[in-house]
Amino acid sequence: MVGELLIVLLASVAFCAADVPTVTLFVHADGTGNFSSVQKAINFVAPTPDIHLVLLVRGVFWERVLIPPDLAAITIIGTGRTPLDALIIFNVSGAAVGTFSSWTMRIDNLNATLSNIAIANNASNYDAHVAGQSVALDLRGGSAGAQQHVRVFNCSLLGAQDTLYTGSVHSLSYFYNTYINGSCDALFGESSTVWEACILEHTFTLTAARSGPIVANGTSARAAGPGNVTAYLILNSSITVGPDTVGLGDPMDGHGLNQAQPPSLFLGRPWGPMAQTVVIGSYLGPGMERALWDDWRHNCSATESADWCAQVVYATAGCYGPGMAAASPPSWTLTLTPEQARGWTTQAVLRGWAPWRPALGLHAAGVGL
Repeated sequence: MVGELLIVLLASVAFCAADVPTVTLFVHADGTGNFSSVQKAINFVAPTPDIHLVLLVRGVFWERVLIPPDLAAITIIGTGRTPLDALIIFNVSGAAVGTFSSWTMRIDNLNATLSNIAIANNASNYDAHVAGQSVALDLRGGSAGAQQHVRVFNCSLLGAQDTLYTGSVHSLSYFYNTYINGSCDALFGESSTVWEACILEHTFTLTAARSGPIVANGTSARAAGPGNVTAYLILNSSITVGPDTVGLGDPMDGHGLNQAQPPSLFLGRPWGPMAQTVVIGSYLGPGMERALWDDWRHNCSATESADWCAQVVYATAGCYGPGMAAASPPSWTLTLTPEQARGWTTQAVLRGWAPWRPALGLHAAGVGL
């Protein structure tokens, strides 16, 4: 109990606003908390626009979770030793309902923090023979007059195609020390998003059976407008081609299907003519495509200065590992100098927002409970 009270104190620091009271609820799947369902705990408080809701969660929750906009803020913290000790899982396939209806957790709130939890969409069963989108986390908040701010610390996001939708041009998000797996376009959206010290692992499904890109940032001229040109920044992270995985027995490790020719991986492809993705100081594992980047059939190398690709920025700086050593990027991409790379900072990409990051992680006080 002392550890959980300390977590509440840390959560209060994570969201600081004058005169906004905090309501804390214990959500335990075994029924020993205030609620045994994450969604029911949220519904108990919302709509209450002057409340910061803190949920301390433990166990496996087979449910979809919709976080509404009518809370001042929400913080969800797993109190177990690992993110998988607080697992929210469901299995809606985009093949049946479409990409944007396949989420396991959807955040419409403008201020959200997740720490030490796992969110999974098991629709593909992590099976290389299955197709279909399977969004684990969907960031849907934000509008022209109100930016969405989402912080994710020490979490696991498990899916296949389209694991993480980072939101629109009105969404800002920061991921730290988080594991994300997925296949084709596992990280996609029009937002400004930073991943720092994360593990991004490509898993295999039918939709990414060969050379599936892991990142698809897309800002179009229509969506951009003044101040809305967005970017993805991956800092000091690891991008790897993982083993084939089947079932959720151990989604962090998986087990191989012994394919004769395992798929290879592009870092990303532009989902819009103003797409920007920059990877700095990161490890690129074996199995990467030598070109690193895919132009999504826009033939950027042939018409690099005057067409759809002219404003696309796909770049690396200071990356290492076997994937980088063998790389031969096309002419329409960039290798930044150290001076150029210094301009790509978390605060610059997040338009001045400096997301609070706990020194030990919000989950630290919960270890050993």
